[in-house]
Amino acid sequence: MTGGGALPAAPAPMRVLVVHNRYRERGGEDAVVDDEQRLLASRGHVVYRHERHNDEIALQPVWRTAADAVWSRRSLHELRTLVDAVQPDVIHVHNTWALLSPSVLWAAEGRGIGVVATLHNHRLACLEGTFQRDGAVCRACLGQVPWRGVLAGCYRGSRVQSAVLATSLVVHRRLGSWTQPVHRCLVLNEGARATFEAIGLPRERLRVRPNFAWPVPEPAVPQPRHGGVYVGRLAPEKGAGVLAQALALRPGLPLTVIGDGP
Repeated sequence: MTGGGALPAAPAPMRVLVVHNRYRERGGEDAVVDDEQRLLASRGHVVYRHERHNDEIALQPVWRTAADAVWSRRSLHELRTLVDAVQPDVIHVHNTWALLSPSVLWAAEGRGIGVVATLHNHRLACLEGTFQRDGAVCRACLGQVPWRGVLAGCYRGSRVQSAVLATSLVVHRRLGSWTQPVHRCLVLNEGARATFEAIGLPRERLRVRPNFAWPVPEPAVPQPRHGGVYVGRLAPEKGAGVLAQALALRPGLPLTVIGDGP
């Protein structure tokens, strides 16, 4: 959690089915999903998991990956089978890119089960997911068909991969996959809520819930401090470049870095 103190009384135990597409390189989203599962289990809830891993991409034809990214019949079938077997009270969907696809959002259709989705990044509105291009802020695709992102090859520097992602976004906007079957979308901050409102997600279904860490670490013993600490992936969208510029203004200032990346 974000702070210490006693937690409120837990509600009656629920059966929660967590759905997540893991990344090739473990990152913050994967860690948040794991922390949430531990937190739910610690409060007496029964947690089931349905996952795919992007390592599978190397084991199948390119056309299959492209098709799965737009609409994965396999993932939808597998999840519906699991839903029928465990009868969850809530399905909580995290990342769906690239193998699960947003098709899994329809797995509970007609079954009277609550569906919650956490939007960890801005990929529904930006192919890169960060609103950055060439080191600068870019919102050219916000609220639009993301053809500019395709031309620029915003996703992994590839026009082909960007086209596949853009196709998935457009198809599921037209189908209403993020509005019709989903009862609540969790976003990380007010800025994200405004972004998703701008692409048509209803404000009343958007809830702000910052990331957290679980279990709660013990309070640190106060001690003199000097310098700075960076925790996270070393990438432009995380502000590593801004940090480097700031350090240049204070030569000799010690910095502790926890993380790695490009």
